[in-house]
Amino acid sequence: MKEGKKTRKKLHEIDLEQDIRYRGPLSYRGFKIMGWLCIAVSQLVMLLTFASRFMPADMAPTTVMMSILSSIGSLSVPFLLFSNFSRILSRRDSYKHQIMVNGFAALAVVLIYLFVFFHYIIGLADLFSISREDFMSLLQIAAAELLSGGMLTFNIFIDLFLCTMFMFFLNYEPKRVFTGKKLIIFRLFAIFPILYEAASIAIKINVAGKLIVLSPVAYPFLTTKPPIMFLVFIILVLYIKNRERRFCKGGRSKEEYRQFLGTNRNSLHFSVFTAILFLVAAIVDLVVLLIILISMSPSPEMLSDEAGLNAAITQILRIGVGKSTGLAFVAPIMLLYSYTRKHKNSIIDYVIPIGGIILVIFIYTEFVFQALRMLPGMFAQ
Repeated sequence: MKEGKKTRKKLHEIDLEQDIRYRGPLSYRGFKIMGWLCIAVSQLVMLLTFASRFMPADMAPTTVMMSILSSIGSLSVPFLLFSNFSRILSRRDSYKHQIMVNGFAALAVVLIYLFVFFHYIIGLADLFSISREDFMSLLQIAAAELLSGGMLTFNIFIDLFLCTMFMFFLNYEPKRVFTGKKLIIFRLFAIFPILYEAASIAIKINVAGKLIVLSPVAYPFLTTKPPIMFLVFIILVLYIKNRERRFCKGGRSKEEYRQFLGTNRNSLHFSVFTAILFLVAAIVDLVVLLIILISMSPSPEMLSDEAGLNAAITQILRIGVGKSTGLAFVAPIMLLYSYTRKHKNSIIDYVIPIGGIILVIFIYTEFVFQALRMLPGMFAQ
């Protein structure tokens, strides 16, 4: 080795007292705001998809426009997920807090949806003098025809809850019961969130392929993440776990690793790795989309047919493939992100979800208002 040449320190050799000064300007709060904005966009996409069934062809949004908006809407999960990551990695929130918040939020969405569905929508059966069972069957068939992919996926808190549970089972150190040799049993519980996600993806594929017709009752229980994005999350959690293994393998303690998680150095390492991973995932998602598109086309001429091409892309997007390409635009943003950045006023953290909910309500109210304005013209035709 040449004299004077610096060697890169191994993970366990890093001095915890000599941290770097750099901290990205974006914090968990910025990601939370962007996450809720993406939720609003996803609701707009859902409403436009439904409305386009009744719009004239010249007024309906284009496939390209819907694909862009859909990609933006799908970014709500990574933004909110990293906001939660920040709270856990910087030890400002416990796993218990995140599990309870996301779990109760997911349950609330399920209960509100089921109440509205059974009380108001199914209650309309009395107006048509038919049984509720027959009305349910009609709704199920109508949903399969009118909705994109024959279903709605909107309960983002199911995704956040499952992701938090996966991270919890893989990284948390139990104080009782699952200790010593029993710890492996606790770690194996991480397979249950994976199985739930896999089952949800399998259902979406079968519904998109018109192999099954899904009951509207199941909608709030489905996950919203595209398959590639789910894989990205698993890799990130394994990255954190592997760094812990390497750190402790060099003779450092787990308590020291928890201190290392709170450093600006580790925050930068995490952001750089995530940015690279996002870029690779976006490229892989695009390649998979093109492979499926080519395999679906029996002849090259079909790819030059705009209508056939749009229909094929729409069908692929329904199963979530191609919806993670937006991660390429998030990749450079990750370099500006630091989970160690803190804020003194925590009240704003509670105001952000309220503002997001108000924005979503406004979008639905405006949609209904515009639909009512267009009804006279539709009947006149």
